[in-house]
Amino acid sequence: MVTTAKTLPDNTKEGTQESSFSKIFSQARNLMKSISWLSPHSSLFETTSTEFGRNIEISLNSLSQHNGVVSLKLRKRSKAVVMSIQHYEQILALKDTYERLLEIESERTISDAIDDFDALYDRIASPESLKAADALFSASAADLREAYRPGETEAS
Repeated sequence: MVTTAKTLPDNTKEGTQESSFSKIFSQARNLMKSISWLSPHSSLFETTSTEFGRNIEISLNSLSQHNGVVSLKLRKRSKAVVMSIQHYEQILALKDTYERLLEIESERTISDAIDDFDALYDRIASPESLKAADALFSASAADLREAYRPGETEAS
C-alpha cells in the first residue's frame, strides 16, 4: 500500500503537534523502508534503450523481475531510469511526508520563537524592570558616581 499526503494528519494545533509529528515521522520511517529498492543506477539492471524500446510492452512487464527499476543506456552511457508506477508513487509519498515534516518543524521553530519573545516581553514589562527603569531615569549624578564600576579598559 502506498501512503500519500492525503492520508497524513493535518492537525498541528498545540497539544496535538507532537502526536502529529510522531505519526508523520513513523510514516516517513515506513516509507524509507519501502523504498529500499532505491539504489545507485550503477547497481541496477541495465538494458539498451533500443532493446527496451523495441520490446516496450515486454520490457515494461518485466520490470518486476528487476525489482521494478531498470537503467537504460544510450551509446554505452546510462541515460535514464525506468521504474514502475508503484515505485514512483512511493517516492511521491516520501516527498509529501518530508514536506509535511518540514512544515511541522517550521511551526515548532516559530512557536519556540514566540515563546522566547513572550518571555522577554514579560521580563521587560515586569514590575522589577519598571522599577529599574524609573531608578535609572531618576538617578542623580551622585547616584551614578556611586554605582559606577570601571571595566578593564577604563581608568578609575
